[in-house]
Amino acid sequence: MHDLELQVLVEFRKGILSEQYREHADVSSMPSNSSSKKGVLYLSYTGMLEPLGRSQVLSYLSRLGGEFTFTLLSFEKPGTMADTNANRELHAECVDLGINWRPQMYHHRPRLMATVWDLMILLWLSLRYSARRDVQLVHCRSYIPAIGAWLCPA
Repeated sequence: MHDLELQVLVEFRKGILSEQYREHADVSSMPSNSSSKKGVLYLSYTGMLEPLGRSQVLSYLSRLGGEFTFTLLSFEKPGTMADTNANRELHAECVDLGINWRPQMYHHRPRLMATVWDLMILLWLSLRYSARRDVQLVHCRSYIPAIGAWLCPA
């Protein structure tokens, strides 16, 4: 996790989000959730079945589960998605943590078209989950999810 992401999240949790970041994440105007937890749509181009995604993202979300509900969209490489045992284990772990994990297939070739295709999938699912769920925050891990979130209407 990048230092800036951690700083924004820590400041948000403490209720001291500095003015520097507040203009980009105006938490004062967020609608209130029916429960005390805020809904977060977490977008990751890194797969959760990969060691990096699992060690950084899931450990991060598990610690915040008491304060937030997460819908996690991740892009999994075909080789890791083919491992049904690992897929089932991770899905069960996410259910135990209260994370609504929605893995998508990562497309590798042709390079530019595959990325555009993944971006279109991410955009469609972001719109769908934002409309169907109580989402107050969107967190993007990497540039492709950030572009997708930026393209979504508010």
